[in-house]
Amino acid sequence: MKLASSTALVVSVGRSRGTSAVDRWASFSGAEVDQDDGAAVAAFGHAAPTSGVHIAGDFAIGCGTAAAAVAIRYLLPLPSSVLPSFTLVVAVCILTAIRGLWAGATAAVFGGLLTWRLIYTPGSWALSSQDQLGLLGYFTVSFVILATAELYRRAAKARGPNRSRRADDC
Repeated sequence: MKLASSTALVVSVGRSRGTSAVDRWASFSGAEVDQDDGAAVAAFGHAAPTSGVHIAGDFAIGCGTAAAAVAIRYLLPLPSSVLPSFTLVVAVCILTAIRGLWAGATAAVFGGLLTWRLIYTPGSWALSSQDQLGLLGYFTVSFVILATAELYRRAAKARGPNRSRRADDC
């Protein structure tokens, strides 16, 4: 079996072939699928989703969280130029910490589109240059949150389940 990097994880998926969720994930992420035992090796340390239920669950939770966050912001008595994506940034941060990268990324993208359509320019896809900068800022902050949360999850996994980091460990 070939490892893509020193931080690679191996996820065993049985001996099934064809277009399983893992095969699709492996082709999308650039991972290698070992034809002998059906294991996917992830170059970036992400475990391959092993079922469509997990992927669909993350997608549904991400979309639902984004819709709720945008609805809360929509109902606040503020003009569209004041904190247009504040509730969404908080939701992406909390969701990514609790559920993981894929749910957080789904919430970030879907929420950004909802914010664009409902908050920045209600009923239109046109954006002023000021709104474009605001949306760019939102996506930048969201993806920094996603990257930071993923790095934290990897560090926690590397430390092991029974070892917590304490001040005297430093």
